[in-house]
Amino acid sequence: MIKLNQNITLLSQIISSDIFIYQQRIIQSTVKEKSFNLQRIVEKSVKLDLKENVLLISKNDNFFRNRI
Repeated sequence: MIKLNQNITLLSQIISSDIFIYQQRIIQSTVKEKSFNLQRIVEKSVKLDLKENVLLISKNDNFFRNRI
């Protein structure tokens, strides 16, 4: 299982994006902003569309998905 570690968090800061890791029905993310609950939106979209492990990167309201 891939864990959200310091390298992934640093990468999200460098590319100015939020990173979500969806694996075995567990979602981890680098989102820290709570005023807009982006993580909840991602959780719903991932659970509806995907059954496998996936890495999501959101950039300017676009989502890039890749299987892991």
